[in-house]
Amino acid sequence: MNEEVVFQHMESVRNRTISSLETTPDYALDTVPKGFNNSLRWNFGHILVVQEKLVYGFTGEDKQLPEQYVSFFSPRTSPSQWESTPPRAEEIQSYLQAQTSQIKQTFANRLHEKRDQPMQIGSFHLATLEEAMTFSLYHESIHQGTIIGLKRAQEFEQL
Repeated sequence: MNEEVVFQHMESVRNRTISSLETTPDYALDTVPKGFNNSLRWNFGHILVVQEKLVYGFTGEDKQLPEQYVSFFSPRTSPSQWESTPPRAEEIQSYLQAQTSQIKQTFANRLHEKRDQPMQIGSFHLATLEEAMTFSLYHESIHQGTIIGLKRAQEFEQL
C-alpha cells in the first residue's frame, strides 16, 4: 500500500474519533452503561495508548504519551480500577490531534521497516510498520463502534 494512502486513512479515522469526542458532553464521559466495561473517556484514551504501543512499540522509538496514560487506558484496564483522577477530555483531545502529525513526521518513508520477530496480536502477525499502523486503524475503528454504542446506551438509559 502507498504510504500516502496509509497516512490519509490514519487522518480520516482519527478525525472521526476527535469529532466524536468534541460532541461528547462532559457529564457523559465517565458513565459506564449496563452491559459495558468501560467509559467514553477510557475508550478515547485507549485509542491513544494502543496506537502508540503499536507504532512506537513496533520500532522501539521513545513513546510520546505521559506514563499515566498507560496505567489509565491500557488493555485490560477499566475506570473501576482508577485510583486517581484521569486526564481531562481536552488533554486527551490534544494528544489525539497531535499524535497523527507526530507519527507522520517520525515514520515518513519508514513503513517498510520490519521486525526480526513479528508483533503478535491475537491471530494477527504484524511484520512491518505498515502492518502495525493499519492494524491500529482497525483497532481505532472498533473502538469508534464501541463509542457509538456507549452513546446510544446512555441515551437509552436517560429515557
